[in-house]
Amino acid sequence: MKKTLFFLFLPSLFFGLLPTIKVSYFKPTLPTSGEFFTIRSAEYQVEGIYQLYKGWNLFMSGALRTDYGSEHLRVFPVTGGVKYIQPVTGSVALYGYTGPRVFYQEKKDGYERTPFTGVVGSGFTTRLSKHFGLDTFGEWTKPINDVGGWNVGTGVSFIF
Repeated sequence: MKKTLFFLFLPSLFFGLLPTIKVSYFKPTLPTSGEFFTIRSAEYQVEGIYQLYKGWNLFMSGALRTDYGSEHLRVFPVTGGVKYIQPVTGSVALYGYTGPRVFYQEKKDGYERTPFTGVVGSGFTTRLSKHFGLDTFGEWTKPINDVGGWNVGTGVSFIF
């Protein structure tokens, strides 16, 4: 449990905190991944953002992706990189991001880290109120060690 909290709140050590609960559809790219993952996954994510200049941001996110299939796997993607946010209206913004990602997979005897891979994604956010937003996204992670592929979904963000 302590390591789970570490992976989730790692971004808050470096940047501001943006907790998000996302429900997503994960489609593995590699055929062997399909043996381990189903489409029923939930992702709990914490993201930290540091604004650099006019829409350009550094970001770091830690997540817990839980698969509710027969194996009940837990995967922790940790990502950092550059995120561009373009406001469209007062409450809607488009964004795109890219950067390196590493996965930590929970095993019976601890955690296993995959080598670094890359991720690219985009989406849009809608501010529902002062402290809540709706985030719709799509991303692709380059597969490595049977982890990676498409992830699309939507989520609710709590905005500080």
